[in-house]
Amino acid sequence: MYDNNENNAYNPAQTNVPPQPQAPTYYSAPQNSVEPSVMTERRPADYYAEESYYQTNPLPRRMPSSPYEPMPQPQYANPPFEAQPINEAPKKSRGTVMAVISVMLALTIGLGSAYYIALVNDNFDDPETYVADTDDDDEDDDNNDGDKPEITVPDENAELPAETNAGTATNPDHKLTLSDKPLGGEMKPQEVYEEILPSVVSITAKYSANSESRGTGFIVTQDGYVVTNHHVVDNCISVSLTAFDGTEYDAVIVGSDEKTDISVLKINSNKKFEPCKIGNSDNLVVGDSVFAIGNMGGQFSNTFTGGYISGLNRTLRLTDDSIEMNYIQTDATINSGNSGGPLLNAYGQVVGINNFKFVGVYSEYENMNFAIAINEALPVINSIINNGYVTGRVRVGITYTAINKESAEQYNSVKGLYIRDIAQDCDISNCDIQPGDIITKINGKEVYSSETVDDALEGYSVGEYVTAEVYREDANGNGSTHTIKFRLSEFKE
Repeated sequence: MYDNNENNAYNPAQTNVPPQPQAPTYYSAPQNSVEPSVMTERRPADYYAEESYYQTNPLPRRMPSSPYEPMPQPQYANPPFEAQPINEAPKKSRGTVMAVISVMLALTIGLGSAYYIALVNDNFDDPETYVADTDDDDEDDDNNDGDKPEITVPDENAELPAETNAGTATNPDHKLTLSDKPLGGEMKPQEVYEEILPSVVSITAKYSANSESRGTGFIVTQDGYVVTNHHVVDNCISVSLTAFDGTEYDAVIVGSDEKTDISVLKINSNKKFEPCKIGNSDNLVVGDSVFAIGNMGGQFSNTFTGGYISGLNRTLRLTDDSIEMNYIQTDATINSGNSGGPLLNAYGQVVGINNFKFVGVYSEYENMNFAIAINEALPVINSIINNGYVTGRVRVGITYTAINKESAEQYNSVKGLYIRDIAQDCDISNCDIQPGDIITKINGKEVYSSETVDDALEGYSVGEYVTAEVYREDANGNGSTHTIKFRLSEFKE
């Protein structure tokens, strides 16, 4: 996970590496133009090769192009790979630019996967590391690459978890609400622990027969809806839960939102469960006592830690595929395996979803742990429970390669979004646009990256019309521009 919006960024010296054409992308939330700083441990190796769509007012998501492309990361440490200045390069004709980009496409997708694998294997040798808190367990004794699960392609006949459609495990009648602090004084830590314990579950997400990851979740309804982090169950083939009394349950994924890193599960049981109490994170102040509980290390379930609110309203974008979220900073220890567990106030109410921390062998920063503010998370949770996905997010319907200023100059092209594919179920497919075209503007604003697209679509809703300027070259390399108009579709992740 990453924080790309802090002012105390370290600006490392840079080496000269030529620009890398970007991989084909579905649009994602923007990243600020900042230096990368630390890496994440939470995505499977094939993560960047996936296709999906986005949202704030979403669009399809954007994938990192190569190890050299700056990614939105916390500005607290030196990254293994740094943003690179541009070397002067011989001009290439427009006739060759797209061929070059197409060739590099295969390379950058491979590099993206190798990049992640190298990161996992070298994690403890990296002096500065940024860690999401899923505990991953590889039971294969022949695999000594660390505790990240071996990512395998599931057998086509393997039974996948029921990532259900609306009407299956969803419940349109549920609506979780916030509660203010109760009357009376604060609880003792022991009382907070006893209050939350029946609502906490340890999560085991299976990737293959020999690979699994472990995290934490908390029960929010009597009929067994459970909240956790998306990265705890991302790409798994089955999910099981263990309650505080040792009882194990199978569960299905009702919906999982990569953009906010929030997932909702449903326990396969008719039993009545004890839901947690949901507090109001807007009532928190720096210095308040808070507590975290979770499946530390994937082995020590219901580990209880305490601390204080260190900071509020930490607005961070953690990955290129996420949106800005409001985080609570705390010194209450959030260990590996705590991902998705509750952060509690002194009244036993859930005020956050434990998410990530900064760590590093030589780091000068200590006890920097972060949880998603529950006020930020609750609309997402309710939408997933009711519909199976987060409603109201827009979709353009294109897959593209972003061409920034440097790439355009090097390859004698134009800045914009090089169209690789067009979704036939979106209105844009009815326009005069085809693979190989370059969208240079949306709603009159230049677009050449995920963040510029997000800026151009800010405030637009599903069904609204937008315009785009499209650049096209003929067989002789002569370029022309025309304008298209289309409706935004709804993104259903």
